[in-house]
Amino acid sequence: MAPGRLLQQGRRRAEHSSAPGRGSGSGRQNNNVASSDELPPYEAPSQPLNDAARRALAQISNNRTTRKLDDHLKKSTELIRDAVGATNDRAFENHAALQQRAEKSAPTREGKTAADAELETYVTAYNVDVSAATAKLEAALRDIIDYKVELEDEPQVLGTVRDELEAQARDWKPRGLVRKKKKEPREGADGEIDVSMADAENAEEDEDEEDEDVEQPEDQAPVSGVNEVLDQVRQTKANDWANMEMGHRYASHKDYVLFKRTLHDAQHPDDGATLPHASAWFGPDGQPVLSKVGEVDAPADDEDDELQIAGEVRSFRCPLSMAIMAEPYSNNNCKHTFDKKSISEYLGNSRAQKQCPEAGCSQMLTLNDFFLDKILLRKIKRQRAADEQKE
Repeated sequence: MAPGRLLQQGRRRAEHSSAPGRGSGSGRQNNNVASSDELPPYEAPSQPLNDAARRALAQISNNRTTRKLDDHLKKSTELIRDAVGATNDRAFENHAALQQRAEKSAPTREGKTAADAELETYVTAYNVDVSAATAKLEAALRDIIDYKVELEDEPQVLGTVRDELEAQARDWKPRGLVRKKKKEPREGADGEIDVSMADAENAEEDEDEEDEDVEQPEDQAPVSGVNEVLDQVRQTKANDWANMEMGHRYASHKDYVLFKRTLHDAQHPDDGATLPHASAWFGPDGQPVLSKVGEVDAPADDEDDELQIAGEVRSFRCPLSMAIMAEPYSNNNCKHTFDKKSISEYLGNSRAQKQCPEAGCSQMLTLNDFFLDKILLRKIKRQRAADEQKE
């Protein structure tokens, strides 16, 4: 993760959108405007930020908001998860249709017809495309997780920058004045001392070397600018993240877990297969291990881990209304699920906690603890479609 990658990309897009248009009749005028707005060459600061500037920097950290970025990343995550589910749903349907066709023709011992061969070719090619799309979606999700981690780290980054600038101001000492020795009057050719010539030379040097009478003490550390400190702190954070193993970076992140669960549900909708343990989601080379429709997943670890999602049989009925859930709402505290309407009426709009209504559960919950369980919703829709077909 490059330092400030998400923030820098947004800055570059803003600069690009405000750049002068090409091929327009006002090109000369745009060039003049651009040249007038051109910044002077960067000069390193000669002293630390003053108290007012450091207070202003602290306000930036306190008042920053990333709500729009958070919303965009959340929406992107949901779209990726929905896309990987939809594409692999279709791949499984094709695979199931091919299997059914093969099972029907097996008792008759008839060879493959042209239609069978055409269907098999289509399904094989489609599965290749789905596997490629799944890999791209998985890589895009890891990018989004990188961006989220960067945003989550930004308050700490700004705090570190503020602390370093405070320390820089505290340790900084004013430069010492070291004035150059004035030239002594020289003896002229006639043996007389020429005072006027020495005064003229000293005056000329004072004008030409006005800035050279102040020198930096040897023990004075150079002053770093705000941007320089910010880049250094961001780079340190980025290096720490990049040095982590892929499994540690992503396998425990809730967005990646939901992605893997959605992919697994699409590829194994009916067989109750177990999602492999999170430790098997990335290979020894750090590359993601992505299953394909029709393939048997690696065996799951026997360890009892929250990330190991066993083949589970969950009721589709809400414990409160006893009706099939239209919008299953789950939570991460006690794992119980209710229909959105029923749990909303039970908990109300109050932020006060109430005990989970599931019998025997003592977990205290609020409505904010719940989320739409899209994986369970997929199962409910599949069951409803299967029931309609039987009818």
